[in-house]
Amino acid sequence: MAMGLEHYPGDYWEEMAAFDEVDLELIGALMDGRLTGAERERAIKLLGESEAAFEVYTDAVRARADLEEEEEEEAKVVPIEPRLDKRQPGRRRWLVGVPAAAAAAWVGVPAAAAAALLVAVLPSVQAYRDQAVFAAATTDITLPLTQRGDLRSTLRPGWEDRSWSVMRGGTRAGFDSTTEFRLGVRATDLRVALATGDAERARGLTGEVLDLLQAMPVADGAKAKYQGLRSRIERRETGEPLIAAASDAEKTLNEFLDSRWFGYGKWLAAGELAARTGSASFFASGSTSRFLRAAIGRGRLAPSDVELLRQVSVLAGQGVDGEEFATIRQNFAELIRRHGGG
Repeated sequence: MAMGLEHYPGDYWEEMAAFDEVDLELIGALMDGRLTGAERERAIKLLGESEAAFEVYTDAVRARADLEEEEEEEAKVVPIEPRLDKRQPGRRRWLVGVPAAAAAAWVGVPAAAAAALLVAVLPSVQAYRDQAVFAAATTDITLPLTQRGDLRSTLRPGWEDRSWSVMRGGTRAGFDSTTEFRLGVRATDLRVALATGDAERARGLTGEVLDLLQAMPVADGAKAKYQGLRSRIERRETGEPLIAAASDAEKTLNEFLDSRWFGYGKWLAAGELAARTGSASFFASGSTSRFLRAAIGRGRLAPSDVELLRQVSVLAGQGVDGEEFATIRQNFAELIRRHGGG
C-alpha cells in the first residue's frame, strides 16, 4: 500500500525542496554520455556538492539495472518518485518520476554503461564532496549545538581553553597547518560564543584570530573583517547582524586559506563541544557522518588519527548516549591537542 504524503517524516518537504533544485536534464545528459568539457565538469560538480543530485544519479543507475534485469521492454524511462528507504527507517531516498524532457535523455542507456560512467567520474565527484565538507561554514556545522536553548548552561566556564601555548601567526610567511588548524578551531569557538551571547568570550576569541593572522601579510582582507567584528562586539552589538558579520569574516578567511586544516579545526572543535554538552543530534546528523567518512577514508591523516575518528564513527552509528560522550570527547580533544598544540 502506498504511503500518503502526510505520513512522510518531518524533513520530507525540506528534502523535496532540495530535489527541486536538482538539474535532472544535466544528470540525464551525463548518464547518456553527451556531456564534454565545461558541461561535464558542471555535472560532476553538481553530483559532488548536492546530496540530492548524487542520490538521483546512483538510484537511477540501480533502477535502470533493475529494469534491464526484468527485461521490461515497455519500461522506457527510469521512474523516479520519493519513497522511504526500508534499509534506514525514517530516511527517504530519491526514486523520482522524471519529467519527460529529462527522462528522454535516459532512454536506452544500458545500466552497465551508466554504472561504468559513475565509476569513472566518482573520484572527481568525491573530491568535490570532500571539498564541500571541509569548506562547510561553522554556522552549518554547529547548527545542532546552536539550536539548543540550554547551550550556555551546558558549557562550563573555561570551555574555550584549549591549553595552547601562545602563538602569533605561523611560519613560511604565516602559512602552516598548525596556524590554519587553530584558526578553524577558533572559528567554531567564536560561533558558539556568539550563539550563547557571551560577548566577553567572543571578543577574546576574535582577538586570538587576529593574533594568528598577524604573520600573514597577504591576509589584509580577513584581518579587516575580524577587526570590524571585534569593534562591533566591543560596542555590545548582539543578535543576527553580529552573527552575520562573523559568518562574513569566516567566509573571507576560508577563501583566503583554502585549507583542509582550517576545515579540520572547525569540525573537530564542533565535535568536542557536542560531546562535552551531550548533543546526540550532532552525531546523528548526515553532515557529521559525511565529515567522518571523508576524514577517515580520504583525509590524508596519520593512521593513529584515523583510528580515533573511526572509533567516533562506530559510536555515532550506534547512537551516542551516556559514557560514550566522554570517550568521543577524549578522542576529539586528543586530535585537537595533536594538531593545534604548536
